[in-house]
Amino acid sequence: MSTAREKFFLCTFTSRSRRLSRQVRAWDEHQAALLFQEDLEEEGVTARGTVRVTDLAGRLDERYEYQPEVSA
Repeated sequence: MSTAREKFFLCTFTSRSRRLSRQVRAWDEHQAALLFQEDLEEEGVTARGTVRVTDLAGRLDERYEYQPEVSA
């Protein structure tokens, strides 16, 4: 019997002046990107940039644009 488990992904945010990386545990790369973007928002990252998601086996490399919401 096989049980599906969350995987670990390496998420990296890159902007003109900053680079942050963190391991994220998620079911898929899309969820990993969303969780990482929530972390960026909580940390107060306001710059636009690119989020790169790679599985730790190196078989996956997805990129997402990060555009934080600007509160008035």
